[in-house]
Amino acid sequence: MTKAGSSLVRACRSTPASTNATDEPAGRTGAHPTSAPLSRPGRPRHSRTVQRTPVDPELIPIVETLPEFSFVDLASTRAVLDELAASLEPDLNGIVIERHSVPGLAGEPDVEIQVVRPREARPRRAALVTFHSGGFAVGSAELDLAFNVELARRLDAVVVAVDYRLAPEHPFPAAVNDGYGALVWLAGGGGGLDVDTARVAVVCESAGGGLAASVALMAREQGGPPIRMLCLLEPELDDRLGTPSMNQAHANVTWKRDQAVLSWEYYLRGGSGEPSPIAAPARQTDLSGLPEAYVTVNQLDCLRDEGLDFARLLLASGGLVELHCWPGTVHGFRVLAPGSAVARRAVELLISALDRALNEPASAPADRESEEQAHA
Repeated sequence: MTKAGSSLVRACRSTPASTNATDEPAGRTGAHPTSAPLSRPGRPRHSRTVQRTPVDPELIPIVETLPEFSFVDLASTRAVLDELAASLEPDLNGIVIERHSVPGLAGEPDVEIQVVRPREARPRRAALVTFHSGGFAVGSAELDLAFNVELARRLDAVVVAVDYRLAPEHPFPAAVNDGYGALVWLAGGGGGLDVDTARVAVVCESAGGGLAASVALMAREQGGPPIRMLCLLEPELDDRLGTPSMNQAHANVTWKRDQAVLSWEYYLRGGSGEPSPIAAPARQTDLSGLPEAYVTVNQLDCLRDEGLDFARLLLASGGLVELHCWPGTVHGFRVLAPGSAVARRAVELLISALDRALNEPASAPADRESEEQAHA
């Protein structure tokens, strides 16, 4: 386990996650000897076997040793995560880190951001806006620093990591307003960051992915700043908690249904009636006009199906979507096991997609079709 993964254990309860859950229907856990079908002569008899959860072998140590993350005592969890963030020492060679308070939306407080950029001066770099994970209630931009440094270095881009206000002290729409406010600030000149505002991607994970979808919907509704690519990594999108994966034992491993229940309770606290699609993007029925999307889900993640459903609706709405379902993976695997082969591949494909979207000349679908025919 990584330093980050082992430190997170200190913020957890002591109940280890199970890897042997099966989803057999009630009454089908075993067969009576006399009820087994007779085998015919000359045909091999096939035994009934129970398939174990197919966890990626490199992730098994994480699944077997990481206790359930506490989402009840937020104060202690936040304290441990802050201590962890302070202890991390990413390679900052050639990188500049800056903290800023930037203007929020009208009537809203200033937004806290962390800027990660290459030290070498160069005008009009592409920009990435990121919202950290943490179930809307814990976490910080500082915890994502190593990942944001890698993105800035490899894409030669400016990363603006938003330290949005956390629930339940600041329920919806605080975090969305912070995220959208940071995007508007960046599009308006970004305090002299000198980025190419036509090449801005939003790259977010888990609850941050939900906020990213909300910000994209807000930008669509308000005619806001353009977003070149929307990257939703294992996103948390649906407050209704009714998808198959949300209720499958083998998909409730490192992030579970009871934690998702609490995260939405914190985030939507004080609201009345049904939440709006800006609060819970899975409730949106029309995703037309959203940016090109890159969506990833994990096979053994209770959030899996809401990510798949969102990608499906993006496609049905005429959107351009690249979708990956990582086999044998659990929620947060990139953070918990960054050295695993599947995590390295996930990062490589994400960076490749961002590089294509941000650093290659944009072409219309007709132009792409002509190029494909020319090379046929």
